[in-house]
Amino acid sequence: MMENNYHFGHLAEYATFNSVEELNHHVNGFRDKTTATEFKVLWFISKYAVKFIGAAHLKLATIADGIGMSIKTVQRAIKSLTEMEAIKKAKTTRPIKGGQGANIYQILPSYDLDVQAQMSNRKSGEKPHYDNVQQGISENQTASSLSSKSSSLNKRNDGPANANFVAHWVPERFASLVSYFYKDASTIQEFWKVIKQCNRVVDFFTGDRAFNSDQELTIGIRAIKEFVMKVKAGVRMNNKFGYFNGIVNNLMDKLYFDREFMSEW
Repeated sequence: MMENNYHFGHLAEYATFNSVEELNHHVNGFRDKTTATEFKVLWFISKYAVKFIGAAHLKLATIADGIGMSIKTVQRAIKSLTEMEAIKKAKTTRPIKGGQGANIYQILPSYDLDVQAQMSNRKSGEKPHYDNVQQGISENQTASSLSSKSSSLNKRNDGPANANFVAHWVPERFASLVSYFYKDASTIQEFWKVIKQCNRVVDFFTGDRAFNSDQELTIGIRAIKEFVMKVKAGVRMNNKFGYFNGIVNNLMDKLYFDREFMSEW
């Protein structure tokens, strides 16, 4: 499914982001600004924009086949994405045969995207207070420094007894798992809030969200396991909830278009 190699060496000049996490963060920022089809196209392009982060060299047919839609539908979506400045399109030419080649697509930053403002707007009355949560970890500490603390993720606690004090709206299975690594009930609740806030409304008339409660729980458990592995690996995190938000968003972006996962429920 890869495009001709003669353009790949130049893709570095078109890169728009410094990390895949940053790319995914901004792609997700366009979710509320696009239709379902437009977001599918943007999401698909982003899958091919990880080597030279933010830039992908793709044929219209490749995108159409990848999302199961017609080339004309993809063309309309790309036109809309270009007009809203979600992407920028650069035309290429074939070096030997001549004529127009596959386009290079640059995914652009969502400049008005603010993580905490975005999350607080997803569900009224729930305002993340990540900057105020204190777990004895300073903003400048690396995640690996947890190994020297009593709440270290490298050492499990004695069990989920403390989960009994977690708010009733946090699923018991999720609370039980997280309580092995974080004793504080407010921290467990904050992790679950991130999951709830990332599960966006997809039908504003019915209020339906992208994932049902069972799917939400499954994603939450996968996300917290991945988060714990990252912490144990010593990944630097200035804000653990912000980092967890990125993991959840990435999983939801992936699974929303995973037909096998969605059909299981």
